[in-house]
Amino acid sequence: MNEVIYRLLFLVNSNKEKDIYYTIAWTMLNNIKKVPKLNINQLADMCYTSSATISRFIKKLQYESFSEFKEQVDFNLKYYRLKASFNPKFIQEKSSTPNELTNDFYDLVINNLKQTSENLDIRKLDKLVEYIYRYKKIAFFGMQFSQYISMEIQTMLLMLGKLVTAFVDMQEQYQYIDDMDENSLAIILTVAGRVANTEIIKKIKNKKAKLVIITQNPNTQYMEEADLVLLYGNPDVKSVESLVGGRYALLSVIDMIYYRYESLYNHTK
Repeated sequence: MNEVIYRLLFLVNSNKEKDIYYTIAWTMLNNIKKVPKLNINQLADMCYTSSATISRFIKKLQYESFSEFKEQVDFNLKYYRLKASFNPKFIQEKSSTPNELTNDFYDLVINNLKQTSENLDIRKLDKLVEYIYRYKKIAFFGMQFSQYISMEIQTMLLMLGKLVTAFVDMQEQYQYIDDMDENSLAIILTVAGRVANTEIIKKIKNKKAKLVIITQNPNTQYMEEADLVLLYGNPDVKSVESLVGGRYALLSVIDMIYYRYESLYNHTK
């Protein structure tokens, strides 16, 4: 899935000049639910610019046309409405009072963390840590929340003297794969296994890179292509409990990677 909203947010967050592209991105984000219904001239008027400038902006975001861009915005909006962890129905169905919501939510998170403590294979985790220590060209792959987690582990490992690559955009991930080879290590983070169902795995394996998948989903497609699979958390990835609690459990797995790397290898630095 193309991360159009993340691309807009990244442009706004990283643009110090506050130029016309910043203004367009900011205006789009403030009116994001309207964007799929607008034509290019209407959007240009909203942004106080020309349709030609909008077209150049769309190209900058690496979309072929304004129509493709709108389709991706619409797709992303529908995705977030359906996503359990962003769905207001989760609150309505699980809890009737603020106290019940608090109790239900934290019980959900605690239960997933407990499942992770019970089913996380420390031998496989240590094998992953060994890979991270041995390989010099390492990249973490993921979508949305997993991308943020990738940047977190990137910083944590850097503090231990190990530089790895993480990405803020799906397109960058695909471009990076082009330069991978048998001396590369690819680590896919995916709470529900969706990233592993994309063409990313095929592209990585075509490059003969070492592949690791970290997921809750024991039925992830193409899992047999991985050199190592690290399972954690609640395997019922179609449930709200798994999707919501799995994000926090993934954070705990990342922390464990950090702690084991520090314990096993950082003393040699």
